[in-house]
Amino acid sequence: FANHVPALRQLYNQEYRYDVFHEEYVDEFSDWEQQSGGKGCLVAADIDRLMEDPNLHGDAAATLATLKEMLRSGILPGQTLLFLPNAIHRILTDGTRLKANFLFNHRLVLSDTWKQKKAILAHSVRDLFENGIPDWQAVTQSGAAPCYLEACLVACTRQNLYGIVDMVTQEQDAFTVRFASGMSVSIPPPTDAQLMILANSGADGCWASVVDKAWQKLSGPSMSALTGRPSRMVPAPRDGEGFRDLLQLETLQGGAVVVQIGDQHHPLLAYEDSSDTVTLRYPWDEAGALTSQPLSNLVDQIQRVEADLLS
Repeated sequence: FANHVPALRQLYNQEYRYDVFHEEYVDEFSDWEQQSGGKGCLVAADIDRLMEDPNLHGDAAATLATLKEMLRSGILPGQTLLFLPNAIHRILTDGTRLKANFLFNHRLVLSDTWKQKKAILAHSVRDLFENGIPDWQAVTQSGAAPCYLEACLVACTRQNLYGIVDMVTQEQDAFTVRFASGMSVSIPPPTDAQLMILANSGADGCWASVVDKAWQKLSGPSMSALTGRPSRMVPAPRDGEGFRDLLQLETLQGGAVVVQIGDQHHPLLAYEDSSDTVTLRYPWDEAGALTSQPLSNLVDQIQRVEADLLS
């Protein structure tokens, strides 16, 4: 493969409107393929293993993170085999050849995602807490992963800033996350590629990525892991009355509340009883956008509510 890289680059430039993602993929493929057993392709397990490599930085890490996001989002099927023959990436699923040149057909999505990953890394810092304590407003969703953890992190950190500080300790080459539920997980620092995929807290420190990486080691993680108290799932009644009672109780007591709307999770920041409005945050928005709207507008969309039981 390495011997063909110059010719492949020339062919892409001439015929496939080469972009940065594909150029980096061609450069790295032969090394990644050799590290993965020399089987002539990469599979999802190879991508996962490479994501743990602390020696991958910059453009190469962004390329790997882009592939990982495509797999997590479903754009690339889970059984995808990534090839590089004759300058064409092919996808094989269950032994059946599909869409030759698949990555070329998705070049705009891949290129945009690659640029987004680079921007995330550029704004990330390696210190655990840049300012000594975490800022819940810094948490964003950096990848295509479900936003449940990000929503729980915002809700629980807003409720108790020092809970996260007490939870995470940094050693020479590792972090230990002692979840409030009693579980303790030790992990190596997030790699560059992982910083672009995990929950991200940007210039505020790497604490959100560290908690996310450890969180994934838990069995059936829930809000309770962050608070140490039971949490309850509440299906939202169609009339909204039971939901209003819950919101009044939890917001008065300062509890953490996460609302599921469709397949997205939002931390509840406020409920105004007098106007019957709720304020939610969207973790995947780069600026952490807030929205306040009448509860009646959301009742039919809400799938469930998870609330931290304070009493």
